[in-house]
Amino acid sequence: MKMMVRYRLFQILSKQTLKQTLAIIILLSIHAVMQAQTPDFAGDTAVVQKCWPLRMLDTVLDFRDNIVKNDTSYITRLSQKLKLGFAVNCSGADINARGSGERGDIQSRLSTSIKTTVSANIAYRGLGIGIKIDPTNVFTRKSSTELNMALYGNRIGIDAVYQASGVYKGNIEVNGDKSYVPEGLVNMDMLLVNTYYAFNARRFSYPAAFSYSWTQRRSSGSLLAGLSYSLGKLSASADEGTGRPSMTLNTSYGSIGIGYGYNFVIRNDWLLHLSAIPQVVVYSHNRLRVSTESEKAPYRFPDMMVIGRLSLVRHFPKYYLGISGKVTTSTIGDRSRLLINNAKWIGQVSFGIKLK
Repeated sequence: MKMMVRYRLFQILSKQTLKQTLAIIILLSIHAVMQAQTPDFAGDTAVVQKCWPLRMLDTVLDFRDNIVKNDTSYITRLSQKLKLGFAVNCSGADINARGSGERGDIQSRLSTSIKTTVSANIAYRGLGIGIKIDPTNVFTRKSSTELNMALYGNRIGIDAVYQASGVYKGNIEVNGDKSYVPEGLVNMDMLLVNTYYAFNARRFSYPAAFSYSWTQRRSSGSLLAGLSYSLGKLSASADEGTGRPSMTLNTSYGSIGIGYGYNFVIRNDWLLHLSAIPQVVVYSHNRLRVSTESEKAPYRFPDMMVIGRLSLVRHFPKYYLGISGKVTTSTIGDRSRLLINNAKWIGQVSFGIKLK
């Protein structure tokens, strides 16, 4: 199995922690470049010396990359091992729930405002670390945390996001009585994990489209198997002034499915990636509580989750540009008791410098 590993851990940081983290990344970048370029002159021959952590890391990554032989006429690893990347990210989410119980018909429509963050990361052979900053949080005391992790390989890969924030807003309606829920009164904790397995890993590269450590030389596609899990809790407090009851929505479900992805190589310079993995929910445990009344979402076949991705990449000799997006949607439950529709999307514009 030839696998490119990419790890990104992003967190919304306070001013002091932000400065410390930025300093660490800058020092790591300078140290890595200097170590990669420092020669040891023996006579007239310059021998590049690497520090022992890089030598050990290279040994592990060489083993990873030599498990499966790829078709180099279709995909090749980027010649530069060290990259410094920057990105602007936009994301949003919607969650709608509808149910019936002793209190009558209950319906909620909640969504987040479009969230914009900036990020920076340094990666060595696809293994990287970075930070993501919400500019509005740097100057305010808003509570918002987001952790992202991605390990993209040609054969298998996984990405996960954990979000804890109070940026949802919308309406809650009970028996036709609608009340508005402003931003800051709804808290959401969510974990979403997606995995994939590419059957045609010899000629189709997922990392070429999303982590930019591989290049797709000729167009190719692959069947993709997917496995996902989502865990979340959304809570809104009661408002005595408007009579709005408290509400808590707990969700937990897993799904499995198969889809297809294709990398289009356009004029040898551009790469366009499109993929979709429809999945059937095989495990579901969801419950809506309004005041003291609780209603469980029944399992209904086929409850569905769909993960769609797209990417556009352009490589230059010393840098690269990329635009990517991911959408995850799910429909769980039954209209007669409790139906939950959930959607989350994220888009990214990336710029990277190939250091060495």
